[in-house]
This record gives sequence, C-alpha cells and structure tokens, in this order.
Amino acid sequence: MSAQSNIQLILNGYTSMIRNVYLILSISIALFSFSTTFKTYKKLLQILAFIIICYTIVDGIIISLNFNNIISHINQLKLSELDKLLINTAKSRVYFVCISLIMFMILASIILLRKLI
Repeated sequence: MSAQSNIQLILNGYTSMIRNVYLILSISIALFSFSTTFKTYKKLLQILAFIIICYTIVDGIIISLNFNNIISHINQLKLSELDKLLINTAKSRVYFVCISLIMFMILASIILLRKLI
C-alpha cells in the first residue's frame, strides 16, 4: 500500500503514539506525587519517575520529528484536496505536541528543582 492511500492510517498511528506518551507522562507525574507517601523508597521513586518523565518527553519529541519527516515526504506526492487538508491539520498537531512536551519539560524541571532545594 502506498502512503498516499493511507494518510488517515498514518495520522491515526501518530495520534496513538502521542496518546501513549501523554498517558505515560501522567502516570509518572502521579508516581512522583505519590512517592511522598513512602518512607524508605521515596527518593528512589522520585528518581525513577523523573527518569520516566525525561525519557517520555524525549520519545515524544522524536516521534513528532519523525512524523514531521513523513508529512514532508507525503506532501511531495500528488494529493487530493482532502488529503492536503489532513496534512495541514497534522502539521499543526505536531507543533501543538512539541509545545506541550516543552511545557512538560519545564514542569519536570521545576519539580526537580523544588525537590533538590
């Protein structure tokens, strides 16, 4: 199957990957918050949560950059008007995801600095 006939499938794959990124980020932030209830493993859980947050943010940025490359490649093909609209929507989605991941990075940095100080 060609990329031209599967634009919606490619968009759905990206949406699923980013949904997983947000889900893991939410779980790791909850783990970070919940770690305060433990006495012995508090620092270990906080470090683990912070590592998961950093890994997930980097993974989300890599997914978005790779998807942006795929969009650029598909954009060079002959596309219908609907496909062009889908591609433009996908481009804006990539920018939104990158902005939200940067906000998560800032949030993770603030949390880490508050715990270190």
